[in-house]
Amino acid sequence: TDDGTPGFGALVALVALVAAALLATRRDN
Repeated sequence: TDDGTPGFGALVALVALVAAALLATRRDN
């Protein structure tokens, strides 16, 4: 889905990666 925002996909991927890392860290502890 291209909304015309440059780098939007990369931003979403980055946020998802950080969220997954945080989730994994909270689950590990």
